[in-house]
Amino acid sequence: MSALWLAIPTGAVVAVVVAVVVVDTGSIGTPAGVGQLAMAFAFGWAAAGLAWVVAVDRNTISGAPRDPDRSIESVWHDRAASGAFTDVLLVTGTAATVVSLTGFDMPASVALASVLVVAMGSFGLRYLVLRRRG
Repeated sequence: MSALWLAIPTGAVVAVVVAVVVVDTGSIGTPAGVGQLAMAFAFGWAAAGLAWVVAVDRNTISGAPRDPDRSIESVWHDRAASGAFTDVLLVTGTAATVVSLTGFDMPASVALASVLVVAMGSFGLRYLVLRRRG
């Protein structure tokens, strides 16, 4: 039996319950029937997806790896994340030193966005290199 046969009705029931609670508490200002239908329709997909994730077991999926933590992609991910973390520490430490010595003023949002770009770029490049090497 497919997990969708369990997930879709479960998701529908959860969505209707959430819709009734949200509309009855007055959280949205639409008429009750319209609000409940809109909320149930909007939330139903997410609830069905969540129910499917909860209902599916690794043994029910054909071709799923028995131990996904030992796959080569997992090893690449771990190595890339470890190297990217080191890169972020190096770049932010160097940047903090330069900023404190020069008195350069930068908005916090720019600084945080820069750290995010460095982290994502470093991880992406490291992962691609590891994947190419095999």
